[in-house]
Amino acid sequence: MVIKAMPTTFRGTQYRSMLEASWAQWLYERGFNAQYEKRKFKLERGIWYLPDFYIPETRTFIEVKGNMERIHKPYQLTQELRRECPHWPDGGTMLLLAGPVGTFYNTEQPFYMGLNYTKCPNCKTSNILTEYGDMLCRYCGAPQTTLEKLLTLTKPLKWLLLERD
Repeated sequence: MVIKAMPTTFRGTQYRSMLEASWAQWLYERGFNAQYEKRKFKLERGIWYLPDFYIPETRTFIEVKGNMERIHKPYQLTQELRRECPHWPDGGTMLLLAGPVGTFYNTEQPFYMGLNYTKCPNCKTSNILTEYGDMLCRYCGAPQTTLEKLLTLTKPLKWLLLERD
């Protein structure tokens, strides 16, 4: 059974679904400067992909999925980022696959231990950080303190959390 997405408006922006609008609200309430469908990528074989959210300050993409079907485009984007940015996991662009509001899918990367939400005490930028290595602001590099442990779902997707320059 396929559930049809219902376009929903939040703060003057029309989102393709109620789930995307709910994520927009979640991000807004935590101080993220999330841009909706602002950056388009041309993938292999001429396929275009438009991730749902981009947070420019911390170079973070968030793709919202109500279920785990039709994930070939996020997978292709991670392959493209891997080719363009061989020096990782330091810094770089993060691609997260979001499920129900406030949750992300587990990636099972060797360096992945979980996700945390922080608000940098130095530059006041909101961050979603992985728990590997130093907990540093992705914007200014200042040490971070965890404000909220983000929930991760148990379904593993080994390729969906990538850090790239």
